[in-house]
Amino acid sequence: MGEINIPRDQQIALASIDASELDRLIEQAIREERSGDLHRLALSNCGSYVATKLHSFERALAKHREAKALRKRAETESTLRRAGHDLSFAIGAMQRRMETEQKEAQLFVVDDQIMPPHRFSKHLSVRVSYRWRRTVDDEWRFGSIGAAQVACGP
Repeated sequence: MGEINIPRDQQIALASIDASELDRLIEQAIREERSGDLHRLALSNCGSYVATKLHSFERALAKHREAKALRKRAETESTLRRAGHDLSFAIGAMQRRMETEQKEAQLFVVDDQIMPPHRFSKHLSVRVSYRWRRTVDDEWRFGSIGAAQVACGP
């Protein structure tokens, strides 16, 4: 099941990360050829997108550490720096997304806790609930959208 909004635990993890500290720790990891201090930021708690970029950075770090020839080290360092940049960008992108979601949630919220079907048949129906208000001082109004789709099959 995919999520519409960033889950609360991931929001907390993302909010705790300082971009300049992250960049400093990425640079330190590249210089020392180990990711040690980078793990204290708990980047893997920031969602699958960030976790994937962290894994790519750690793989690139391991390949760079194993490289011996000067030409190979130059190649792996370039890849490593790109992976570090991608990791830093992923955190920034997720933090911007979180800020946008929080701003929009003042007026409109989609409930992404959608229950999976209890039984399967040729017809699948899903109900998505939401709430909205015109201004932050207004009372919430509630609604839902129900959708039915005929499944393909023999």
